[in-house]
Amino acid sequence: MTDEPQLYLFLSVDVIDSTALKYSQKSRIGDWYNFIMDFYVSFPDEFKTNLEAEYRHEKLKYKLNNLIVWKHAGDEILFYAKITQKNEIPCIVAAFKKTLEDWYPSKHKLDVKGCVWTGQFPFIDRMVNGKGNASLDFLGPSIDYGFRLGKYAAKDEIALSVEVADQINGMSSLQSSLYYLKSENLKGVFGDKKYPIFVIKLDNAKTDEYTYLKYSCRQTNLDDYIKKYYSDKSKSFKEKVSRIGRDIPSYLKGKEELCKKIQMSKTAEQLSAKEIAPKKRGDKKAFKEYEGLVFLTSSKTKKK
Repeated sequence: MTDEPQLYLFLSVDVIDSTALKYSQKSRIGDWYNFIMDFYVSFPDEFKTNLEAEYRHEKLKYKLNNLIVWKHAGDEILFYAKITQKNEIPCIVAAFKKTLEDWYPSKHKLDVKGCVWTGQFPFIDRMVNGKGNASLDFLGPSIDYGFRLGKYAAKDEIALSVEVADQINGMSSLQSSLYYLKSENLKGVFGDKKYPIFVIKLDNAKTDEYTYLKYSCRQTNLDDYIKKYYSDKSKSFKEKVSRIGRDIPSYLKGKEELCKKIQMSKTAEQLSAKEIAPKKRGDKKAFKEYEGLVFLTSSKTKKK
């Protein structure tokens, strides 16, 4: 696990109403099983093909491991991508949008929905290296609200975090598809204060619904709104809010000092724990060491 500043993009694609299909009297086991297995294989392959084409179009450096399948959660596929280049987030979102749009006319059993958000490490969120064959895992406030956003995704749109909406604002290929949905309490996020939810409308979405029920985002108005959003939130949640900006290399460079302070604080805590622990080892309580830190355990020392 590194202490260097890193930015990740997370994407989720989830099958809609899969449970209803599995319990349908008309559905056989092979029907839903074959669809899910095809989804597990076909969607990531199509996404990667579209992503490579989008990188070439935007003249960005593309590597085979630019997009990783993080894990499967039931009928949901979760992806992550490490972000290091300018305008890389809009590029990935555009490829994700195209993959979802292409999926509908070619598949007939079930529909899917998408969600996109960011994670900022290690000053807001944390990465965890799994043991053995376990893959990289992620923890933190950004991960929590990303999963909460998923419930606002729908068949014809992709739910976005405010960070992602900020990244694609002003991008010609996505601006006309960007809408404000509503603000909601996301179960503990920012002290249960309302969080703005944005969506990208897919090309096959019904126009009337967006005309009357959702608000298209103008670049200047959205930029003013997001500036105020970060200003308001940073007063109360300074360490949980960080505007990324388009220039990703400069953003990461600017976070290096903060990450150094985090590492210094972590080292000081480890040294303190090591100094205190030997004095307490005589107590009738067991101790356990993990990564240089000493913790009390629930087991008791046997009397002789």
